[in-house]
Amino acid sequence: MLELGHGVLAKMAARLDSPVQYALRLGGSEVPLNALLGKTLRLEYLGAIH
Repeated sequence: MLELGHGVLAKMAARLDSPVQYALRLGGSEVPLNALLGKTLRLEYLGAIH
């Protein structure tokens, strides 16, 4: 499975555009989500809440 990022997960970002652009804030970067809509994603919880 391809890893797109790792780190602390924050609130999802949405940018008003046409169409709306969604991204996961993960660590110090953002992972664009629009290309992943309708696909299966795997998030792994490592036991720490910050």
